Amino acid sequence: HNKALPRITVAAAVEKCLAQCRADGKSAARIHQLECYLNSFAGDMNCEVSEVTPGLVSRYLTSMTASERTKKNARDVLGYFGRWLVLHGYLERGTDLVEGVQKYSMKPGEIQIFTPAEIAKLIEHASEKLLPYIVIGAFAGLRGAEIQRLDWSEIDLADGFIEVKAEKSKTDTRRLIPIRSEERRVGKECRSR
Repeated sequence: HNKALPRITVAAAVEKCLAQCRADGKSAARIHQLECYLNSFAGDMNCEVSEVTPGLVSRYLTSMTASERTKKNARDVLGYFGRWLVLHGYLERGTDLVEGVQKYSMKPGEIQIFTPAEIAKLIEHASEKLLPYIVIGAFAGLRGAEIQRLDWSEIDLADGFIEVKAEKSKTDTRRLIPIRSEERRVGKECRSR
């Protein structure tokens, strides 16, 4: 009992997928990532979604002049898009746009630690908008994505802690990060700007 799937271009499907992601309340960073990769893909795929195959996706990724990490991110987004297409009835169940497509790795670089002099220089030359990010990252040890999700209401300079709510944490657990008195002084300066 095969039924005909609705016909839709890649560009129109990308538009619908992005609209759904916005309506679902995905983070600004996730929306930005999806827009970058999906709009680029749609620009190169002047066809209907039913014509997109893993081979086509593979050739698209291979032709990208980008790092392994960028290709991995693009592959992940295209996998998400393929699952969205299946869920919304634009592709048959069981279709996987990245099945058999080369996996790209994120080769971890060597972890480096800034010296106090380097941190001081970063703080000295940081813009007002970037300064809180640098200070929190340097002294509180939060992950970059956690810092991006923080709100000033979660930073208690009076009692001296930063609350990382479970929904904003990579590990899905709430954490309280203590702030030392020197860091509170810098934090108050950042907040007052």
